[in-house]
Amino acid sequence: MDVFGLKKILGSWGVSRSLASDMTYAIYGLMGFLILLMVWMLFRWIRKVSRLRRLQKELTPFYDKVTVKKAIKNYTPVRSLKSWDAQAKNRQAGEILPTLFLKGLLDPMKEDGKFFVVLGESGMGKTTFLINLYQSYKRKRKESMLDIALIDLRHPDAFTHIRNIENKSHTILLLDSLELLPIKKLDYRQKVDSVLDQVGIFPKVVITCRPYFFPAAMEDATSEAPIRFVGERHNEVFEKHFIVPFEKEDIHQFIHKKYSFFASQKRNHAKYLVDKLPYVLKSPVFLNYIDVLMKRREPFTYTYQIYEEIISQWVESLVKDMSSAKPKQFRLNVWSLLQRLAYDIYIYGNERGYWGIEEADVKFFARKCDISLSYLALNRSGIMHQHPNGYYQFSHSGLWSYLVAKQAWTKPDFEEEYDFQFIREAETFFYELCWEHYLKSFEFGQMREFYRTNLDSNELLLKNASFKVLRNITRLYIYDFQGKDLRFLKYMPKLEGIYLMGGELEDLSHYLLAQLTDFKGFVYFTRMDKVTGDPQVVECIKLINLDQLPREEGENWSAFNHIDLWERPLIHAKLLAKAGAEDGKDFFTLFDLDLKGLPDSQSNVYDDPRMGHRSDVQVYERVLNGRLFELFDKILIYVFSDGRINLRFMNTYKPIFLLQDVQNMVNALFECYGEDDEGRGAFSTDDQSQLKDGFWMGRSWRDTERFAYPLTLWMEERDRVKFVVYGLQSQAVVVE
Repeated sequence: MDVFGLKKILGSWGVSRSLASDMTYAIYGLMGFLILLMVWMLFRWIRKVSRLRRLQKELTPFYDKVTVKKAIKNYTPVRSLKSWDAQAKNRQAGEILPTLFLKGLLDPMKEDGKFFVVLGESGMGKTTFLINLYQSYKRKRKESMLDIALIDLRHPDAFTHIRNIENKSHTILLLDSLELLPIKKLDYRQKVDSVLDQVGIFPKVVITCRPYFFPAAMEDATSEAPIRFVGERHNEVFEKHFIVPFEKEDIHQFIHKKYSFFASQKRNHAKYLVDKLPYVLKSPVFLNYIDVLMKRREPFTYTYQIYEEIISQWVESLVKDMSSAKPKQFRLNVWSLLQRLAYDIYIYGNERGYWGIEEADVKFFARKCDISLSYLALNRSGIMHQHPNGYYQFSHSGLWSYLVAKQAWTKPDFEEEYDFQFIREAETFFYELCWEHYLKSFEFGQMREFYRTNLDSNELLLKNASFKVLRNITRLYIYDFQGKDLRFLKYMPKLEGIYLMGGELEDLSHYLLAQLTDFKGFVYFTRMDKVTGDPQVVECIKLINLDQLPREEGENWSAFNHIDLWERPLIHAKLLAKAGAEDGKDFFTLFDLDLKGLPDSQSNVYDDPRMGHRSDVQVYERVLNGRLFELFDKILIYVFSDGRINLRFMNTYKPIFLLQDVQNMVNALFECYGEDDEGRGAFSTDDQSQLKDGFWMGRSWRDTERFAYPLTLWMEERDRVKFVVYGLQSQAVVVE
């Protein structure tokens, strides 16, 4: 039946009757296929929308509709591994997490354990995983299978909802965000105990949280063994699963889902961004904002810039929508509002019992910032969303962390008062801001500062250092330090020494000391050697009592201890071993010379100006034919009237292989004596750095309760190594 008269039309075009008939059947067949395809696609869309709405309804009041929709749309499954070490070495070996749970772990017939904890940093997809696991299980669930429930522990009434679940013994329980449980107890064991109080009847319990909150998971993170939790009321075993960061293949899979074949230009741009932006590989959350990130023209140098870009794009769109007469001021006001909201949530969130802020408070801050902000716009911004209980939250902790860090950066006392104790991610962003500001404080080409790390003892220019390198810096050399913002120093956990090049003790201003409150190392003051042109340490101090630093200058207060460079150690120090100290027999085998036989016939009386006119000490000099440890060619022997002898070894020449010779000696003494009084062991890269600087703190085994023969090894001027052995003939003497 030719409804549209195609045969006549084709015949009028000169097509033969038989060919026109065949073409008509073909066209009607194609039209029928396209209609069926459209009906099928419409049916799929209706079913998809229906499932989404049903899911959104089931997950109320824990997740709003936008959160659920984002979690389902373009979902790319995450992978997991049972150990942190495996995660670092072989990400591709991870199992697909939803499949792992659906096919095995949640099967009630399999005795794989009851408690499972999924660990991942902020933005790694923990909530998205639970929402998709919940939906997938519900779709595949049969009548004989267990039921399933998903509870967000951030909700103030989370425990009430758990208690209201019917047929608990036949329900799998999914619990999200354990670390944000709104209970005013900072101890994680108490929080876990309180959760376990509620879930004892459930056959299977899956919990998500960040690794830092669950110390038991990180204590043996390199092992695949389960976590053995021991609390006040519960002893349970948790099978742990670490979420693996996305690989490029995973992200490309997401991009292909998000951008169709017809949007190939956007797809290629997104792939280019992924290849150039390593931060995207760490956290799937960035993929939700990939459209925003693609608009940025400048490269991303710091992690915080990703969140800054997301917020900036939203602020700019708001400025356009508002059509303000003063767009610049309006832009500043919006930023101020967001920072105040973030700061208020951080300060009072734990006290409120939820990490959010009420609408009335949002309006209050908006008025203070002179903004008539559309709350509908705020809710739909992607920056913040309104919780089903009415209060506002930031849509992702990274956005919140960045705004808290930005606010903290403008408040010098923020760290001292609050210390980022609830959001560690903000701490990283804060120090990124401090580091960036420090680099920008120098005019181009004027920065002379350099550093050494625990991995490289060579001098490296600080202006070329990436932010990540700060964690490995052990020695920092600063020329320009007066009035500089040096708060980034607190982000250097391995920092052992700060060198104020050309500085003097009087340069330690109150402002500078206030930025060194967490520094436990030494501060060195240097000046240039007129002969060699090399910097030489002339003074060294150990900072003390910085935790008691007064807020204002002018108060009487001791900030440091002097390290006496030229009398370290005092040769006449009365270091007598106590009874029971190790006899150090192995120590003497390190020398080709009989130390106990000194002074011998080759020793000559020596006039040591250090001893002054002391009559109780006779000093001898012994010149060596060979070199002890390939270093020392001379010994000063101090013989005291009570029979005690101290030996001082020194070199009067410049050793050719100084670093190697000192390394061999340190390692030999370490094998014999173990760690020194400061916990320092074998020769390290930091020792190498100090020797290159011409001043080395060395090693000191002066604990008379441990050693029969206390030792000190150090270098106080370039290429001149000193080594002192105490009390050679006094090991049986007891010091009272």
